Amino acid sequence: MALKLSSLRVSEKITRWIHQSAYFSSLPCAKSNQIIPEPNQDPPHSSEFEGKIQILKNKLHPDSLIGVLDSTNDLNSSLKIFKWASLQKRFYHTADTYFRIILKLGMAGMVKEVEAFSNEMVKERCAGSEEALLALIDSFVRNCRFDEALQVLVTLNSGGYQPSISVFNVLLDALVEEKKDFRSVLFVYKEMVKAGIVPTVDTLNYLLEALLEADRIGTVMDQYRRMRKKGCHPNSRTFEILIGGLITRNQVDKSVVVLNEMLELGCELEFSLYTRLIPLFCRMNKLEEGMRLFKMMRVSNVVPDLLTYVALIQCLCKDLHMNDAVNLVDEMTDNDLMLPDHVFMDMVDGFCTLGKLDEAKSFLEDRPVLETHSCNALLGGYCDALNFLGTKGLSDKMVERNVASS
Repeated sequence: MALKLSSLRVSEKITRWIHQSAYFSSLPCAKSNQIIPEPNQDPPHSSEFEGKIQILKNKLHPDSLIGVLDSTNDLNSSLKIFKWASLQKRFYHTADTYFRIILKLGMAGMVKEVEAFSNEMVKERCAGSEEALLALIDSFVRNCRFDEALQVLVTLNSGGYQPSISVFNVLLDALVEEKKDFRSVLFVYKEMVKAGIVPTVDTLNYLLEALLEADRIGTVMDQYRRMRKKGCHPNSRTFEILIGGLITRNQVDKSVVVLNEMLELGCELEFSLYTRLIPLFCRMNKLEEGMRLFKMMRVSNVVPDLLTYVALIQCLCKDLHMNDAVNLVDEMTDNDLMLPDHVFMDMVDGFCTLGKLDEAKSFLEDRPVLETHSCNALLGGYCDALNFLGTKGLSDKMVERNVASS
């Protein structure tokens, strides 16, 4: 989720601060695992404060101030030191010193103070203010300080800067991933519009995902229909979000409409779309749609995973398409995938429902069935059909293969 600042001329001190914690950026955002410790807000010890002021009196410049701020855990002391420096003749704060105090304030959850000092830095027109604001957004996002990040974004916009679309996308991505309130997502989107920034398909995908999370189905479909008017074309991720979100919210008919539109567009689909949507359609007993996607998967030379096979086989068994189910089991074997034991039960149940007991027996005999449940189910089928010869034959086979009946 880290912002890409490489194209900007960022202060070396700010860059170093970010890089010290950059390897954390792939971790899930959690306040219990913050990159930067929250400062202590207890009342300052006057002796410590006076001692640090004495150090700065002898050698006051931005680097020495930053060093003192870094070594001061107490937030009130840090604020007093920063304000004291502001009053000294011939001393001017830099983007680096503002960055450090704003970061401390933000990590303490002091949003109003973040706003005040961010605006002050912009008003002073410190060199590197834009880069400092971007770095603050990056740090706040990686530490789950979203209110603080949004406040800095407002300052960035109102300060006359024009952040790139990647800044908005990083924020939207983080907010959606953490399932934050939809109003926060909408706030970022409105700030983007206010700045005159054109959205990308990723931007609109984040918006669709947030709308679905808020169960605003009508608005979701409206935004989807308007994507092309905004200069964006739906991609594989768009359809994965839409179709998957609609199915899980029992909007199956709408999901089928979107699926058909996706197929008509012929867009290149990603592996994750197949592995997510095929099981979802099968769970809703939409076998036709699941098989259509599966056939597309084959045409694209994408090898299905175990869960995709299992979902399709179970759906085929439920609809009693046993020949197709057997073919998929054989295909799984060719792909070195083993059918789970509970799916053998589904296969046997399907054959028994059709009265094809001998086919069920042949199916089990041809495969390494190690558990008893599917064999017991078939024994029950033979007994129900009063086929005692078949019952004895299967029992003998079970003894021969060391599969005990329970």
